[in-house]
Amino acid sequence: NITYPFQDIDELLVTVPPGTGTADVTVASEAGTATMSKAFNYLPISDYSSTDSFTYVLYDAQRHWVYLSAGDHIDVFSADTRQFLTPIIPPTVSGTKQLRGLALTPDHSKLLAANWSDLSVAIIDPDNPASAKAVQVVPSGLPNSPGPYAVAATSTGEAFVSTGSADSAPIYVLDLSTLQVTTPFNSLFGIGGSDLWSTASGDYILMREALWSAATNEWTFGSTSRYMPNMGHA
Repeated sequence: NITYPFQDIDELLVTVPPGTGTADVTVASEAGTATMSKAFNYLPISDYSSTDSFTYVLYDAQRHWVYLSAGDHIDVFSADTRQFLTPIIPPTVSGTKQLRGLALTPDHSKLLAANWSDLSVAIIDPDNPASAKAVQVVPSGLPNSPGPYAVAATSTGEAFVSTGSADSAPIYVLDLSTLQVTTPFNSLFGIGGSDLWSTASGDYILMREALWSAATNEWTFGSTSRYMPNMGHA
């Protein structure tokens, strides 16, 4: 039960007592009392320890696996058996590994791993990791050595890759069939270190205030409806 002077308050911080199952939530104020039936649900939580340090986590809803970037490998945790499975060792171009962002293609057939120090993205079949391949996405010799930082898969068979550079950097586009890399959005904006988020269908990619649509191959900015047309489809 919560009793509080609720004038001009839209947030509350409360201490939740221990319990199990569901519980009613009752809010009381000078204006009256209201009860939400079974509005709070207690869930059991279990910890599964690891000696690794993780930089990114991704859930595979098809296999019920959790992928975790762990420096030079990807840990795989089964939500069904509640145990760690055989880790994935992504291939490289130059032999170095500093794994960052992960992504799944819309059909869940490919796991993509951004390798910051290798300037590459690994394309992995989670059911057959030995067949994985690495593609250099970022050219060598760039100032400050920016590497792949975040990756997102589209419904058009491509992967968008942003870098860990604080300087102006393009969005690299990797064709997952031909393995060709282009920069059709080279003059888009300089936020190379930004995370990329895709919808499950891969029809939309979100990066800060910008939204990319597969239907138009264009980026829309914020609520102003400004957009940057593509410079040729990758």
